[in-house]
Amino acid sequence: MFFQFMFFCSLYSVSYYCDRYSAARPSSPVALGTVEVTATTVRLIWASGDSGPVDTTVSYSIVYQEVDSGSATAREVSGILGTEYRITGLSAYTTYLFRVTAVNNVGRGLPSRPLVVTTDELGQSRPLPFFVTLIVA
Repeated sequence: MFFQFMFFCSLYSVSYYCDRYSAARPSSPVALGTVEVTATTVRLIWASGDSGPVDTTVSYSIVYQEVDSGSATAREVSGILGTEYRITGLSAYTTYLFRVTAVNNVGRGLPSRPLVVTTDELGQSRPLPFFVTLIVA
């Protein structure tokens, strides 16, 4: 988005015009997926949704909650600096819903599409092959 600003210089009585890139909230992260799931951890990866010349994202936030429980309590991890994060302290054989939000100096963007993951049973782990499918619409 571009805005046109007008500045007045009273000394010369001349108007100056300039185009300036306006700061906006970041786009939703894309390609949210897992690369490792155990009984108590999920390692998430994603890509920035900003496709412009400059990615304005400062950090990311992950909000997650149990899907099958009667509790609607969501937990949040904020201040994540990269595009990968390991959530720990999860319950075994439990289904969780994850969303990632990008944050910049203007504010929070919209959350990513949700990702539903079921943790393993105790005593199992399944490192997943690393596949990322990026769909650009």
